[in-house]
Amino acid sequence: MIRNEIRNGLIFMCLLVVALAHKSFASSDLQGVSNLRQASFSESLGQGCHSKELDDRHWQTFQFPNIQAQQHLCIRGTLTIDKEQLPPNPTLLFLALAAYEIYLNGELIGKNGVPGSSKTYEQVGAISSLTQLDYKTLVPGEHLISIELSSFHTADAFSAIAYALAIIDQQSFYQTIIVASSITALLIGGLSLLFVIFLTVYLRYSNQASHLIFALLCVFTLALLVAEQWKLWVNYYYDVHLLRMHIVFALTLVVTSLLPSYYLAQHNASHKPLWLGALALTLLAVAYSTTSFDARSAWLFCASLLFVGAINVITLRHGKAGSITALLICAVSILGFILAPRLFLEFGFALSITLVLASIGVSLLNQLIKQRNLALEAGKIKGELLRRNLQPHYLMNCLMQVQELIDFAPAQANEFVQQLAEEFRALVKVSEKEVVTLEEELRLCHSHLKIMSVRYQQNYQLVTQSLPDSASQCPAHILVPTAIIHSQIENCFTHNRIMSDKPIQLSISASKSRIILELTTPIDVATQHQGMGIGDAYIRAKMAQVCESDWQLESCQVADHWVTRYEYQIRPNFT
Repeated sequence: MIRNEIRNGLIFMCLLVVALAHKSFASSDLQGVSNLRQASFSESLGQGCHSKELDDRHWQTFQFPNIQAQQHLCIRGTLTIDKEQLPPNPTLLFLALAAYEIYLNGELIGKNGVPGSSKTYEQVGAISSLTQLDYKTLVPGEHLISIELSSFHTADAFSAIAYALAIIDQQSFYQTIIVASSITALLIGGLSLLFVIFLTVYLRYSNQASHLIFALLCVFTLALLVAEQWKLWVNYYYDVHLLRMHIVFALTLVVTSLLPSYYLAQHNASHKPLWLGALALTLLAVAYSTTSFDARSAWLFCASLLFVGAINVITLRHGKAGSITALLICAVSILGFILAPRLFLEFGFALSITLVLASIGVSLLNQLIKQRNLALEAGKIKGELLRRNLQPHYLMNCLMQVQELIDFAPAQANEFVQQLAEEFRALVKVSEKEVVTLEEELRLCHSHLKIMSVRYQQNYQLVTQSLPDSASQCPAHILVPTAIIHSQIENCFTHNRIMSDKPIQLSISASKSRIILELTTPIDVATQHQGMGIGDAYIRAKMAQVCESDWQLESCQVADHWVTRYEYQIRPNFT
């Protein structure tokens, strides 16, 4: 199990590294603009903004991403052309939440919307534009690039409204979009499939909360992935960019809330209300600690991963399946954010969450397959167990006992037949269930002991005792895997001949959903048994099927008694 978890974690690490490397390559600028200067655009300036003779040496220098909203600017800069570095299909990429006109050496080469002196005069354009440049006319050396830009339809919520100004290769740019879109389509298909699978599993088979939460994680991550990648597919108007960012933020908040909630449900962690309350307060505090949408998403993601790590560190002590994989995922994701924060911010968190879900999905599918195999094994052994109780040797002994009793004690013979029928009836009834109440299990055990009492002319009794820390628990409320105590009592008579009236004792300790049962049977005369241990195999298979992974079964001889200790917690889907 540990090897599988480490393998899943390493697969996730490789996918994350490949994804970040791809994004790093795709986002590299081939050639850009330098020495940017800006001034407020005015009527007196007019077309002088684009004149080579304009003296702009006293203008304010700035970095392109520092352009703010609610401005009307004249921007001038130097575009240095190097034919050796110039791509074969040179295209000027301009990505900003603004309307603008771009001039090269005083000549208009591209526009997007209509810049204006106020919101009334500004006409909204697309979020990005591509301006094809003529390779032959681009003379090597320095050129004046000038831009009239207005941003009155952009919300003040953005700390920056300009994202890219560079010469790129148009063909490579479109190829990058196609590759990114193909990856996105593949992820969307995978998430859709996982959503359908686990929603079906939840509705028709398991009724386990973790499966429902995982299905919701898939569908909300799918929506987040579409919302983040929408800008690659639709060159929408920049005045709706704020709405899209609010949608991305809301979906990020939902996904980062569901991820730790999944692990709480999957590991059936204690103190869930406290965990969920702390998670909600932390995510809300992080969400409103900054106005930057990218920073919000980044810190929400990190906070969510820290909670996932804390939950799995605690549950790792109990041997919960999936804890090691989850810790590897958290470590690699946070490390990736620390080492390459810009790539993490640009690449979006939908892909990171998708890779997390891929790892979880593999683990869950392996778990479902394992549970299915355990169920088949337990069913096979259950059939063997029923056949053992109905085997000719056992029935022949019982019938011979009835024949003897008919002659000497007809009333006792009648009671013996009734008890035999009652045991078979109870066995058939409980064989249809995966778990039963301890009360039902004890009723089955008492029926078997009555039959054994008549057969061996002894007074066999099963005495139950609740320990002080579980006094409030009663057998009607405690669940046990079907027939595990009954099978152990059967083993007692198969491997031992009890000649005294010493009682069989069962101590019960229940704390919340964790159960500890201790069965003590006397040893009088041990017998040589040539069986294949079907009873013991059934108990282990049954507990593996319906209990959490940290169940324990211990058997040993203590003086003249045989002590069997069961410690387990029933899986949520069987409760």
